[in-house]
Amino acid sequence: MAIFQKSVSLKYLILLCSLFLIISFLGIVFVRLLLFKKRAHKLHLATYKAFLAGDLDPEHQARVAESFEKYMNKTLDPEPILMMAVLSPVIHEHYAYLTVQVSDEDRDLEGIGIIEDRLSVDGNSVNIKEHYPIYFHQEADAVGLHTFSVKIREPNETKDEHFWDLYVRTGEFPVRTTPKLVISLPEPNKVDVRIYVYDKRGNKSNSLRLLTTARFDKDLRQGERK
Repeated sequence: MAIFQKSVSLKYLILLCSLFLIISFLGIVFVRLLLFKKRAHKLHLATYKAFLAGDLDPEHQARVAESFEKYMNKTLDPEPILMMAVLSPVIHEHYAYLTVQVSDEDRDLEGIGIIEDRLSVDGNSVNIKEHYPIYFHQEADAVGLHTFSVKIREPNETKDEHFWDLYVRTGEFPVRTTPKLVISLPEPNKVDVRIYVYDKRGNKSNSLRLLTTARFDKDLRQGERK
């Protein structure tokens, strides 16, 4: 009987030790999560401060202020917000950089949507709607600037659905192949390009007209004169 009681006591002792270790581990994880969240919050505040201190046009300033207000309302807003979308040049004439300024509090962005309205050679209106799951295998920060390499759209060129489907399934592209976001250069009264971002739950941000940098506009004018 004494041996049995001793055995039961030992089992309870082992159980209590196990529970103590589990609770300690969960406590450490919880504290680390709190510290990470606190550091992330400070980083996000610094990012917003830098954004708001910039020389922004009134509409851009209003979008950043709206995003910051939602971030500070202590409610997790699932809808992403697009604050800016701008195209910048690179050395190669057929490629450029697309930079988007985005906030998404629940950090579940999936991709970038492109809407284009253009006039064809015969004067008819052509509408292009494409979405690129560029964030599918990565987690973007809650607020920040994201830059991607894009290919300038050629006549009749569209998104390579096969390669992007492969990326979604595997997270990889074929060897030596990196499909780009395909996008047209905006042209006044000819080509209108709008950008939005969307998340894994199907939420879409506001859409913005794609801007080009002053240097890009200068390069385009020089190219037209050649």
